[in-house]
Amino acid sequence: MTHKLRLLFLAFTLSVAYAFGQTDANGNNAQNCQDHKDKFHGLHKNFSPQKYEQQKQEFLIKEVQLTPAEANTILPLLMEQKKLQRENDKKIRELRQLPTENLDNNQVMKIIKDISNLKNNNLKIEQDYQTKMLKTISSSKYLHLIRADFQFDREMLHKIMVHPNKKDNPT
Repeated sequence: MTHKLRLLFLAFTLSVAYAFGQTDANGNNAQNCQDHKDKFHGLHKNFSPQKYEQQKQEFLIKEVQLTPAEANTILPLLMEQKKLQRENDKKIRELRQLPTENLDNNQVMKIIKDISNLKNNNLKIEQDYQTKMLKTISSSKYLHLIRADFQFDREMLHKIMVHPNKKDNPT
């Protein structure tokens, strides 16, 4: 019984903290959120997805030491996988942002189930493409590939955020 009370208390505390963290009496957090959106909009207005993908592919080839044959097979598969997952992620974001104040419980539950299905679909996509890629490269090279892919995205995000006007950014 004590464990259930602790979980209930934790859930309540987090929900209250979240609710009060949205805005204060003056709406300051809402303004900070808008400032944050404005800052990001300015950063990505000149962003070039083609340049980003080109830099990513060059990085992955070098970092993972892909042969030309491996690169010609693996990189299109990886980019296709990421594209499909981005499409699902976009749908997830849209569902999360739907206003729920005027929805009944069944409608809200449908949104929750749709989000879960999209997340499961992303996992299925990853598993399917993993199987395809492992037909061409070794498991250790595949693991190196997904680590390098994550590393590139993280480093590029850091470059864009910390040095938004730097010449080698994909903007």
